Amino acid sequence: MNPPELALREPDAVGLLGAGSWIARLDPARRGGALELRPDGESARVATAGDETSAVVFAGQLHNEAELQALVGQPEAESPSALVLAGYRRLGRAVLDRLRGVFAVIVWDSASGTGFCARDQVGHHPLFYASRNSVLYLSDSIKALLSLEEVSGEVNRAALADHFCFRWPDPSETYFTDVRRVPASHMLRVGGAGLSLERYWDPVPPGEDARWVTDDEIGRFDELFSQAVDRCLAVGRPGIFLSGGIDSVSVAAEATRKTRAGGQATPWALSMAYSDPSCNEEPVQQGVARALQLEQVMLDFEAVLPEGGLLASATALSRQRPAPLQSFWAPGYLRLAGEGRNRGCETILTGHGGDEWLGVGPIHAADLLRSLDVAGLARMFASYRRSYPTRPAKLVYRLLWKWGARPLVANAVWKLVTAHMPAVGAARRRHCLEAGTHEWVAPDAALRAELLRRGEEWWPERANGSHYLHETRLALDNPLVTIAMEETFENGRELGMDILAPFADADLVDFLYRTPPRLLDKGGRAKGLVRERLAREFPELGFGRQRKINATSYVGSMIARELTSAWQATGGVERLSEFGIVDPGRVQPTLAAALGGDRLAQHHAWEMLNLESWLRSNT
Repeated sequence: MNPPELALREPDAVGLLGAGSWIARLDPARRGGALELRPDGESARVATAGDETSAVVFAGQLHNEAELQALVGQPEAESPSALVLAGYRRLGRAVLDRLRGVFAVIVWDSASGTGFCARDQVGHHPLFYASRNSVLYLSDSIKALLSLEEVSGEVNRAALADHFCFRWPDPSETYFTDVRRVPASHMLRVGGAGLSLERYWDPVPPGEDARWVTDDEIGRFDELFSQAVDRCLAVGRPGIFLSGGIDSVSVAAEATRKTRAGGQATPWALSMAYSDPSCNEEPVQQGVARALQLEQVMLDFEAVLPEGGLLASATALSRQRPAPLQSFWAPGYLRLAGEGRNRGCETILTGHGGDEWLGVGPIHAADLLRSLDVAGLARMFASYRRSYPTRPAKLVYRLLWKWGARPLVANAVWKLVTAHMPAVGAARRRHCLEAGTHEWVAPDAALRAELLRRGEEWWPERANGSHYLHETRLALDNPLVTIAMEETFENGRELGMDILAPFADADLVDFLYRTPPRLLDKGGRAKGLVRERLAREFPELGFGRQRKINATSYVGSMIARELTSAWQATGGVERLSEFGIVDPGRVQPTLAAALGGDRLAQHHAWEMLNLESWLRSNT
């Protein structure tokens, strides 16, 4: 038996790969199954390890190194890749279950002729791949893969068109036909049977009991949150994207406590101010920074945007990226992060994940209504009323119908129809897909037919049991969340910094996923697990009664103000039209509605500018 070849090579095209990127080449058909790695420069946190039969590539950060060293009996392991190799020798594929961090890992076993390529549980670290003539190319960078002669740069028309319809039917596809992604919490198996994707991490596997967190166990939240912040602080001195909201303030308070206790440099508070009073949190941001005695940078969002404003700067950034920009806030926050870097920050911590995992999704009303839990509905009404700026009458309507009875009725009817009248169900499904494909999308008949086919394959399953758990699973698997994680990674790569989110730590997510809504709403308000602590720590800042701020009107006013000039500067949707993705003759009503303040139309207008700009720079 020949051992796997494991070579470390200089990049073939440093300028094309981008700072810190790498490419691994795996050829299962080659004797021994050669696994080669080409890193781009010293900044790439990627290393290899190998023995007589196995080879490992590990990129990123391992958060539980000491735990793994104890598990495999190698306290002096030289690198995370060596630890993973030792873990693989002992546990096989199950080593993935023990890894925690921000990582992509590749393992090839020449003895069995199999391997796997995995991405961390929540998807912080990207992992993309392209397959050509049995050779598998892997990277943390789409651009790196596209730099290879073997990989086509053909854009994925269907993915771009579905983007306009808010559909992402294939979680592993990218906006290039040859490049695919390994989704969060999944691994790509490599072997004689070819390539296959499978999930390796699941807080609540389908068909199993949820193992709900009990009242006696809820105290572990503080321990797990503290651990999550510790893991992020291990990277270096942090800056905190400090808004006035509960999530980022919780991170700032915990990070400050830990750095002071450990004799480390305290975080910089990095804050953004907005001119619109409806979403400006400057008094709270400054109050928190003062109370924690943090040095603070406060930037005015509109003042730091390049000439042309929000839309011009966002589309310019989109042209540089391997996927269309998801967040048009990114130009301002890149500038804010750069201010932190200039002051010695080595990583940025954010409150991302708090909305997803600390709060109770509204679909919980369906479970309460189905079980006739009147007291539970009353508690949910009170919690939402105290936590969100919603009128009581509108909230009653949403709880009893929109989030309550309607999902129950729709679920029952759909199951009845598909079981006894499948032809009617298929016709209804097709009607919904056609209605959701805007008249200005996919004028090309072949592309429109492909969108319908993709939609039918993607059509989501109805809840079978708890609506709340069903919706939580959809949030965990949402491709848009994964794409946003990849964008954050690209932001960090551009800055030369890590951008990390303690609330998206795998162990913490696992715990919060299984925490029942009544415990999440501790104290009768949303995000009660952290809200009570903040109310005690910052008694003058009103966290006990704070409601969620909605920036929709502010964003809408900026789009309406800049849309005409941005559209003229871009010159319309010429490239989208050439690719048969958008019909330029039918977009005018949408533009007119956007200028008139229609929020959905404004979103569509932004996406037209965004995807047009991206497409021009990638074709």
